[in-house]
Formats: sequence, structure tokens, C-alpha cells
Amino acid sequence: MPPQPPRTTSSLADTARRRRRLVNRSLALLDRWGYEEIEVPLLAPYEELRSTLDDALAERLFRFVDRRGSLLVLRGDLTPIVARQFALRMGTTPLPARLAYANRVARIERAFAREEAESYEVGLELVGAHGLRADLEVLTVAFDLLDELALDDVELRLGHVRIAGALLDSIEDPRLRTTIAQTLRLRDAVETRSLATHLPAPLRDALVHLCTLRPNRADLERIATSADPEAASAARELQQRLHILDAIGLGHRVCLDLTARDDRGYYTGIRFDLVCERAGEAVGSGGRYDSLYAHFGAPHPAVGLGLRVDRLLPLDLVQDDGHTPRNLSPLDGDDLPELLRRAVRARVSGDRVAIQYPDDREEGA
Repeated sequence: MPPQPPRTTSSLADTARRRRRLVNRSLALLDRWGYEEIEVPLLAPYEELRSTLDDALAERLFRFVDRRGSLLVLRGDLTPIVARQFALRMGTTPLPARLAYANRVARIERAFAREEAESYEVGLELVGAHGLRADLEVLTVAFDLLDELALDDVELRLGHVRIAGALLDSIEDPRLRTTIAQTLRLRDAVETRSLATHLPAPLRDALVHLCTLRPNRADLERIATSADPEAASAARELQQRLHILDAIGLGHRVCLDLTARDDRGYYTGIRFDLVCERAGEAVGSGGRYDSLYAHFGAPHPAVGLGLRVDRLLPLDLVQDDGHTPRNLSPLDGDDLPELLRRAVRARVSGDRVAIQYPDDREEGA
């Protein structure tokens, strides 16, 4: 009876293969937009990153002390580590710089009934470009990436962190400010109105209005003409970006999010989430952070996005990219040196080979 090819249906191997296909497809598209892949360090000094991170995010990172007593952090949020690396090693890079990455990250994420400790992300950073053109480049690339991966059920929820941020900053009581920020995140209009009872009526009404579940352009216009100058300015910035997205036929794929907030500790402008209906959750996010790179000594504006690869794997997006493994050719024989020579010759000729190990064969050590 001829030897049977070994089974290659390992779930680990299959997952790794599908992840690599998805990452390769994503990086190839980013390369066509001019984004060059870089390696992101696995470790970074925690104290250098701490002041750039939101408290809640910092608590979800993995920290440890090295042999010299320094506190390090595992790669848990790629954007600040890329910013630090750029400042330290890429200071002479011509601007704008277009960077891409694909790396595993380690941080605690809670989603519904599960908890994730690590995941895989692919993303981009556009460094040294500010304003309308740069934001629209990244938003357009985001839509192109979704199309490349056949993610036709993803909604881009777009907001600006200074709309809600400016209104919250008007609340003098820090405890009340924090509590209302939480109700805004939940879009709880009733609780927001109750908490804001003693605030000035225009501020109270504006906060309640942010809780609209599906805000429209009229809601945004109301903020753009409001009395709060910073919130109004942020709303007008958002209107400009929506106008261009409309002009290139992408506006209908955008949902407004007037409660967008800086949930990482470094966002300063637009903020968006990529929410996938099939996955039932956000599979990516991005936005603008014009102060982050300056923290590490490189005062450059930046905007970027990241895609959560592992949340896309169950969707089987990339079935075949031309690199589907061919069947293995089993090789067996009693002459071990000749068997190994045959295996090398077959491999050089382009075959996939697997040396056989019959259970009833005893070989010397």
C-alpha cells in the first residue's frame, strides 16, 4: 500500500495561512499607495509612552521589569511606538512619510463575552502631512482597503474628537465631566439630560443632542453654527471632509459619530471606526494625532489607521491569492541518505515534500 500524504488540515496552520494572505493583500494595496512596510519594535520604555496614553488603555498593556530595573511594555498600541521609532531613527526621512506595518500586539481587549490578550494588526501612518488633503488620503485608502478585502458590509463611523471634547471641557466639575463623558459614550440622552440639569441651557441641549443614535448632516450643521467656537470649528472641519467624500462617491458609506472621543490619549482631530456587520464589532479604527510625534521630539502632524486582522479571519475574506499550498509528495525509503537526497532534489524542482515516518519502523538514534 503506497504511503498516504500527511494531513495538513491543522487549524493552527490554516489560521496562519489565512492571516498571511489577508496581511499580504493589505500590504500590497498599501504599497500601491506609496506606504512602505517597517518593523515595529516589540518592546518600548513604558515611562516614555505613558504620558501619550489614555489611562484605561495604559491599564490594559503588559508591563515588566528588565534585568537593569527598567520598566518596559510589550507592543500594545502600535501608533505611539511607531512615533517614537520615527523620532529616534528616521529623523532625516523626507516628509510626508508613508509607513505601513503588520505586527502582533499584546493588550487586554474585552468584546462581548470574550477577552483577548493579543491580536494582529495591519495599518498605516501618514507622517508630516496635515489638514484636509491628508485626512482625505487616509479615508480614501481605508475605503480602498475595505474594497480590496471584499468588506462590503463595513460602515465607517466618522467624527471629530473636539466636538464632544470641547463641550465636555466647558463643564467645570471634573467628576461631572467624567460621568457625562460616560453617558455620551453610551448615547444615553435621558441620563445626560438628568446629569446636565444645572448646566447652562445651550450647553445642556448641545450635550443631549450629541446622543442622537443616527445623527445626520443637519445635526452637524447645528453644531457648526453653535456658540461654542471650538466645537463649531471641529464640526466645520468634519463638514469639509464629508463634502469631498460626497464628491468622490464615498459619502453614502459614512455614518456620523458626534460622540467620537480620544479613547487612546493622543487623538486631536478626526476619529473613525470601521464597524463590520458580519463581525458584529469594529474591525479597525483611525484618526488624526498632531501632537503625538512632538512628544518624542519630532513635531510632525500625523494621521493613520489600523485594521484588526484576527477579527476578520472568521469571515474567510481571502480564499485564494495564488499561494494555496499544493499537495505534499510523500517520500519513503530504507536508505536514509538517499531519501534525504531525493527530498532535496524534489524540493529544488518545486515539489512540496514530506518524509514519511511509519509507526512500526525503528531507526537508530
